[in-house]
Amino acid sequence: MIGVQSSDKFKETVIEFFELFKTPWEFYTENTFYDVIITTGGFPEKMNGKLIIIYNSKKLPFDSETGIIVKPSTEQKLIIWRGMTCPIYSDLSLFGVENSHDSTFIVKDRKTEYTIIRISYDVFSEIHSLLTSGQTIQYAGIPSLEIHIDILRTLIIQENILLIEVPPTPYGYEYMTCLTHDIDFAGIRQHVFDHTLFGFIYRATWLTLCDFFRGKCKIGKLWKNIIAVLKLPAIFLGVCKDFWLGFDLYGEIEQDLKSTYFFLPFKGESGQSQNGYDNKKRAGKYEIRDLRTHIKKIIHEKNEIGLHGIDAWYNSEKGLQESKKISEITGQKIEGTRIHWLYYNLQSPHHISNAGLEYDSTLGYNNSVGFYNGSTQVFTPLETDNFFEIPLMIQDTALFYPSRMNLNAEEAFQMCQKIIAQVKKFGGVLTVNWHGRSLAPERLWNDFYRQLLNYIQTDLVWFGTCKEIITWYKKRRSVEFKSIEIIENRIVAQIDGINHWGGPGLSLNIYGLGNNDEKKHHFGSAFQQFDLQKNMTLKIPI
Repeated sequence: MIGVQSSDKFKETVIEFFELFKTPWEFYTENTFYDVIITTGGFPEKMNGKLIIIYNSKKLPFDSETGIIVKPSTEQKLIIWRGMTCPIYSDLSLFGVENSHDSTFIVKDRKTEYTIIRISYDVFSEIHSLLTSGQTIQYAGIPSLEIHIDILRTLIIQENILLIEVPPTPYGYEYMTCLTHDIDFAGIRQHVFDHTLFGFIYRATWLTLCDFFRGKCKIGKLWKNIIAVLKLPAIFLGVCKDFWLGFDLYGEIEQDLKSTYFFLPFKGESGQSQNGYDNKKRAGKYEIRDLRTHIKKIIHEKNEIGLHGIDAWYNSEKGLQESKKISEITGQKIEGTRIHWLYYNLQSPHHISNAGLEYDSTLGYNNSVGFYNGSTQVFTPLETDNFFEIPLMIQDTALFYPSRMNLNAEEAFQMCQKIIAQVKKFGGVLTVNWHGRSLAPERLWNDFYRQLLNYIQTDLVWFGTCKEIITWYKKRRSVEFKSIEIIENRIVAQIDGINHWGGPGLSLNIYGLGNNDEKKHHFGSAFQQFDLQKNMTLKIPI
């Protein structure tokens, strides 16, 4: 059991941290003996634990007593852990030891009865910053929050302390994937002599021709785009099929892989500006009611319909109106949203949840790919109740737009591989956004999308809609560690609260059970894994 001492300021942060690092813990009480005590203040007044981990960037009396030199970091605040670079957004110091020129962010002091580990930042201040402000785009590719979890997990295991954890990955899988599609446009026929049409013609002809001569696209793409431009008169007359209605092509590519489609609720509404000026380009040109047939088919194929919110990010009443509009068309309750253009502020979770929505999937980068909050997991925004955020990690326009990352296909694929490798390493959910028109001219990002899905499917991956992913995470969060005891050389663990909601089962990892050839490994730390399908009492020989 872990006992945690932290300031009241970060109480909600501590609770959420231990939902992401799902292991037995409680707030510290003086008369309880703990395997691990975590404190951000200083050395506990009463020593009643095997391992004491002190997170604090300031110089403490303990440091002087043990000869630790505390040097505030004045340079770029980075730590290195297992070869991984991790930024620190709160205060950071480095430790030196007397008679040594080396410095580090971790020092250990082993006593006869216990071990003290000193870490030079406040982990809960850091987690609070990640869950609220997020990461700078410079470090987008680093899952910082997961690294903080791994530091704590590893330090406990290295002290030969038994550790039980429900990891953020379903039993029998390496990670989860959530495919999503933002429907900003639903037919080029609606764009008569506007900036969207002229922009399409420019990109499909001149820019594609430039890309061809630069070696960024093949002759096939150039030819398809020119043909598409030549077809425009016939499309506007209703003679040819509108190539921006690409729902069938998504169904063909994804087959039995389910997706979530986010639709705009109202035509012609640009909504409240996040930047202080009204941008009419944000307004959609389609009527959701005109897409009833397509939506019906999407639902029939077991996909999910969500809200592509306009003003839900800052106004719960408007968010309720938006979700009701989508619900009128689908005949179903709308469970979640992704806000159009990724508008968001610190109050957005409250506004969105007060609009009756259960989840949001807005937190990601427009100009990069990666981990906006440093997490590979679904989390609950602080000071919200039963509301969830599904981080957005890979977005097509971020990869390919000239004004954004402007990558070619090879560069983009390598970038995606790096993101996928991190999700596979730490577990969690890979969330992908491929826009509604991205399979059509002038983008023609369908071959890349096929390649991406084929690559993901080489791993053991469970694909789910946003709602299904949330349901699985709710199941994980419902787990309660009722009691864990060592009786007659056996671990007796009673685990309750496991419900039978849909999706795959949960895993239970136990580190520190001695030698066993059947163990799995996480960063070199061996563990045994069990299937947690229901409430159970485990009796495991040590």
